[in-house]
Amino acid sequence: MSNNGHWVGETANTHDYLGFIYKITHKKTGRSYIGKRQYFYLKQPRRRGCKSVTTDRSSPKWRSSCWRENSWRDYTGSSKKFNSYIKEEGKENFTFEILGQFRNKSSLHYAEIEALVKYGVLWRKDSDGDYIFFNRQIPAVRFRVDGYGYGRFNRNNNTS
Repeated sequence: MSNNGHWVGETANTHDYLGFIYKITHKKTGRSYIGKRQYFYLKQPRRRGCKSVTTDRSSPKWRSSCWRENSWRDYTGSSKKFNSYIKEEGKENFTFEILGQFRNKSSLHYAEIEALVKYGVLWRKDSDGDYIFFNRQIPAVRFRVDGYGYGRFNRNNNTS
């Protein structure tokens, strides 16, 4: 069994997946942030044999020697504004949930966009007219995602 750090929801599976989609929610207000995080990063991209290495964790061409595990267990998001909010409010006042895990970079990127659109991060507001999500943008998809079925994403999550 792996150590999930502060993450709840799905159990992290670093053996089969490259990364995950997450949702961080402030317990008091219900405001959230959705993003993605890779379990691994290329430790020496220019190293011989690692220049055009596959990002597909399930591929027989995956080269463990080219990758190093990220600090995903303690990760709190990439938004500086949101991280300052977490620091101000205290990490214990947030839930850190893994929504889905994916085998390669393209399916992970696409799944993040799908989640951002599904949850309506740019337009959903509460009864006071405040945005429910801290997210301020949805990244572009500039490629075809051939291996999108290479992950698990619970598409039946309640978005309310």
